[in-house]
Amino acid sequence: MRVPQLRATIGSVLFASPPHGLPWLLLGLGLLAAGCPLPSVVGSPDDDDATDDDDDATDDDDAADDDDALDDDDGADDDLPFDLPVAADLDPDPDVVSVVLVLEAGEASWVPGLTTPAWLINGRSPGPRIEAEVGQTLRVQVENRLPEPTTLHWHGLETPAAMSGTVVSQPPIAPGDVFVYEFPLLRAGTAWYRSGYEPHLQVEAGLSGPVVVRDPSEDSALGLPAEHRVLLFDDVDLTTGGRLTGPWPFDDSAPSAMTHGKEGQHLLVNGLTIPTMTAAVGEPVRLRLLNGANARVARIDVEGQTLVRVGGDAGLLSAPELRGPIPQIAHPEVGTVSDPDLSWGLTLVPGDRADVVVVPVGAPGDRLAIRWHDWPRGRMGFSANGDMVLEPGDGLAPPRTVAWIELTDGSESGWAPPPELRPIGLLDTDGARVEQLIFSPNPGTLPDLEMYADPLARPFAAIPPGDGPTFSVGETAVLEVWNRIPMIHPLHVAGFVFQPLALEYVDRCDPALPRTVIETWAPEWHDTFMLPAGPEGDSCIQAITTLAIRFDDVGREGQIAASGKTPTADSAGGWYLQCNILEHDARGMATFLQIE
Repeated sequence: MRVPQLRATIGSVLFASPPHGLPWLLLGLGLLAAGCPLPSVVGSPDDDDATDDDDDATDDDDAADDDDALDDDDGADDDLPFDLPVAADLDPDPDVVSVVLVLEAGEASWVPGLTTPAWLINGRSPGPRIEAEVGQTLRVQVENRLPEPTTLHWHGLETPAAMSGTVVSQPPIAPGDVFVYEFPLLRAGTAWYRSGYEPHLQVEAGLSGPVVVRDPSEDSALGLPAEHRVLLFDDVDLTTGGRLTGPWPFDDSAPSAMTHGKEGQHLLVNGLTIPTMTAAVGEPVRLRLLNGANARVARIDVEGQTLVRVGGDAGLLSAPELRGPIPQIAHPEVGTVSDPDLSWGLTLVPGDRADVVVVPVGAPGDRLAIRWHDWPRGRMGFSANGDMVLEPGDGLAPPRTVAWIELTDGSESGWAPPPELRPIGLLDTDGARVEQLIFSPNPGTLPDLEMYADPLARPFAAIPPGDGPTFSVGETAVLEVWNRIPMIHPLHVAGFVFQPLALEYVDRCDPALPRTVIETWAPEWHDTFMLPAGPEGDSCIQAITTLAIRFDDVGREGQIAASGKTPTADSAGGWYLQCNILEHDARGMATFLQIE
């Protein structure tokens, strides 16, 4: 484990205190002796969670980890503004959007009645939304007033290599320092910014916010609604005192947190608990949906409404998709469950985005529930003998309301989606090089549980500089990504978009058998994509997802070359590729791509 990770976990009381005792004291003293001072304490020194009064209670006593035990009506932020504020543009130049983001410790009120020590952006979490238009230059001055180093990764934006904000693209911004990100906005769509340094800690603590890049002429030509609302889905795991529970391995949620990631018991939209937005009956509104959770899959629908999906990670689709409400189906153990068929509703893995249009049907005063649904994504734990096994109850939790749409008077617009949105051609992969990646844990490394995204089974820290796959500017390649366990993984590639091609199954127990094509996908641009798992209960079958990617530098000519893994003040060390379940990323499920 990297020293900064230990520093953040032990030194910061953003999270619930780790177990007390001599071993932890000696470890802390060892870090100090090594020249690694512990960060300053965040929050009031008389906070009840930070005192020895909690010594007799574990995090499991304080936190309710079972979603079923929570009532959607425990509390709601009905009176708070639904929309995140827009960051002020400080540059009068119409071709430039210039904003300042100040990162500092403070308190968040994510859950009614609780105040949580958190890391804030311009005094709030999530941070303000950044709004701009395609073709403009975005300039963001980041002031780090936190007790820890950090970066901001521009998830979904095609930046120069040195502006990507990952651990391989730039040295971290030290406490007290200022860094300016600047790059042209090449593509319209919904993106987000979030910490790229120890993100499983820092994103959980509050460091994220949305980015909306508009193309007004495109939207007008297609008749897409000008009004849009941003919904950033997240979750937090809190003690009864309101503090974030500690990250693995320093709390009692280790088995679940290190295998399927940290899922909080409080579901949030725009940093609020069950907030309410308004919409006019019969008038279309565009919802920009973003899953900012560490690990939770956001499977979303709107009660009684049909959603028209018009965009994804990288802007418009080729044609609209209709998504109806997720039905409930019979289940022998729990009565009813949400239908796992993903053609219903919307499914966003961590980091994923979607743009949908809804034309509300109902009467003024009606309240429509925006609902989260469980889905069997492959939550895994450990058996008594240490084997990884599927956890009981995966996908069986009941739906939960995460926000309301309150209907107001409106007029029937007659809006209908256009039959086509934009042409998306399939990348030509004839003769393209195939690069293999393998996403898997290494159970033999318990209790630390290393994970990797590397064909040689090396966690990220063990990959030598210069050993990342190397490509040329303008090259088209095929990534063949193997998922070796029955759990989904959200693949994210920084700085580039790709096209998922096909899902295949291979029998590792009988390698002579041919691969079986299970599914192919229509052309769509992604930067984050759910890697499917093999069939449940068959340990021999592995899933292989093939992706086509082109390392294009149009609009950032001469600025995408990066290699060597270790960034310097003058050059980037590569392009980060990771599992966007942030606890998996922290365990090593990542690699880096080099471009020459």
